[in-house]
Amino acid sequence: MEFKLKRQVFLFLFLCVMVMSHSQTPSAECQYKKGVKDFLPRIDCPGDYNYLKGKSLTEKFGQVASVKIVYSIRDAKVYFINSTLYPFHYDFCSTVLNNPDELSFFNIKNYSSNPAREYMLVNLNYYSWLGLYGLELMPEDDAGAKDIYSLYQKIAALVYFGNKVRVLAMSPEMEKRLAAIPNIPVIRSSEVYQGREFVSLNKGKAYGYLRKVKATEVGKTTISKHDIVILDGLPNELPVVAGVLTVPFQTPLCHVSLLCQNRKTPNATYRKAWTDPAIEALLNKLVCYEVTADSFIIRKAGEAEAGAWWLKTESRKTIRLAVDTSIRKITGLQDMSFKNVSAVGGKAANFSELLKIRVDKKPIPLPEGSFAIPFYFYYQHLRENNINRQLDSILANSSLINDPQKLNAALKKLRDAIKAAPVNKVLLEAIRTKMKTGGVYDNYRFRSSTNAEDVKGFNGAGLYDSKTGSLTDPDKPIEKAIKTVWASLWDERAFAERQYFKIDQRSVAMGILVHRAFGEELANGVAVTKHLYRKNYPAYTFNAQVGEISVVTPPDGVNCDEGIIALGRASGSHKVTVEYISRSNLSKDKTVLTDAQVELLAKYLTAIKEHFYYKVERGTGRDETGLMNFGMDVEFKIDALTGKLYIKQARSL
Repeated sequence: MEFKLKRQVFLFLFLCVMVMSHSQTPSAECQYKKGVKDFLPRIDCPGDYNYLKGKSLTEKFGQVASVKIVYSIRDAKVYFINSTLYPFHYDFCSTVLNNPDELSFFNIKNYSSNPAREYMLVNLNYYSWLGLYGLELMPEDDAGAKDIYSLYQKIAALVYFGNKVRVLAMSPEMEKRLAAIPNIPVIRSSEVYQGREFVSLNKGKAYGYLRKVKATEVGKTTISKHDIVILDGLPNELPVVAGVLTVPFQTPLCHVSLLCQNRKTPNATYRKAWTDPAIEALLNKLVCYEVTADSFIIRKAGEAEAGAWWLKTESRKTIRLAVDTSIRKITGLQDMSFKNVSAVGGKAANFSELLKIRVDKKPIPLPEGSFAIPFYFYYQHLRENNINRQLDSILANSSLINDPQKLNAALKKLRDAIKAAPVNKVLLEAIRTKMKTGGVYDNYRFRSSTNAEDVKGFNGAGLYDSKTGSLTDPDKPIEKAIKTVWASLWDERAFAERQYFKIDQRSVAMGILVHRAFGEELANGVAVTKHLYRKNYPAYTFNAQVGEISVVTPPDGVNCDEGIIALGRASGSHKVTVEYISRSNLSKDKTVLTDAQVELLAKYLTAIKEHFYYKVERGTGRDETGLMNFGMDVEFKIDALTGKLYIKQARSL
């Protein structure tokens, strides 16, 4: 038995077209007859649209057919382009209309309101799940509302589905602009987003046993690395699995999505996954699961093909991580760099690089009072309390490691031993002294910083613990905070994740990044310094949420702001604009971040991206595409007390 969403989508698209053709009769004849056409002057039937349509250049909404349109201002002529033959407006204008401009000048001239502008360049996207067409302008395009309305009227009059056309408002700024024209039919991006049935999060293929697992049961039930799980919610943790299909939407930066990206696990959202009878028929059977950009397939599989796949994909070389115990003092981070990962861990080493970055000749705002507790002291704690022998006995026992229940019990005893043993008194005093040098902060955050975390190829997101320690609050002892972080190195989830990546468990070590703790937050978020839905495009992707509600592990039913920050480089305006894909349902119909905060965040993200690309990754100034597609995962927050935007951490994807 086989289930193909792709086929369902085709049928759904076909039915929608049939409904439209009956409710709104097309012209007697189609424009397209036969042969290869560069463009059509109008769209008079479904066959015309199907001939012209191409794939959308961005995957932000998933399954979207798109026809590119050029409106020649001088000739007052609309060209419906063969969008497979000409995937970019520029290709059509230079080849068919003989426009002589070089690409960058063409963009600058035709994506902004100016006397030299020759064309308006738009897309006509079909949202099959809504049965509507969205007229989409480039986010940086500052065309006036009257010009947009005039273009809408022209296009609506030239297509047989004119009453189904809406102007897509991707940003609050565009919404305000279009509000000046009361008669213009508008559709917001959030309406498009909420109407979807399917979203591809991480493309790939896997074999495994198809299982339904309630999100609340994750962590309570045994889940195998050869399971493909259907989840009715988004759990805070997820063990290694072969594939993931969720009922609720995920953002690309939520915890489940990040784990799947890091593990290269196929991952998608399908609203009917929990109840679809075709999927139900394959439950608890061995299946092949494949996710593409606009579809997924689940089919019954044989043991031979699954076994061959597992053998091929799970054969990895063991990775031994570098450990440096030569730094034997509590140290500030100003004189350290990314080269010190082997001594203080990825989080602290990356923080040291953030300290070097300047924006407008000023440091980017980071949590104050930072310093690192190097690996040496973690090993000292194990050695002085004879815990290293306990650890060695676990790692030397292969039968124990291959028995999850016994292994978890042994790891818990190890963590308990780390927490019960006293921390070296000299070390404790040195930490207190360092904390006091901050002068104005009583509470400090002790954050995990391992050599198996925040490093290229293994981000370790959510695997380890952080804890607050206080100079003044007896309920938050410093010693407890330190030991909690050290012990979390041997959390069952962390151990399993490292096993999956074939990391030598004997080579992992825990350092600690320490900085002042914050009080309440106005907002928090995560950003990635590239366009996650389109390659080779100068933009950033971000999630933001009000208060301290997590964007990576959101509560059930809670949406965050998800947006694309366009930098205005394509248009030459260098004006920051935001396309909102989804909006927070907790922010009272306002965006979580103000325009000024988004602009400031974009400045910081640019500085972080360029610093890590050129100084850490050693990218070259000539490789603009490499820089454009280079992603740093950056966490930020807005402090409630000061309203100041802080960067919490950064790591490469």
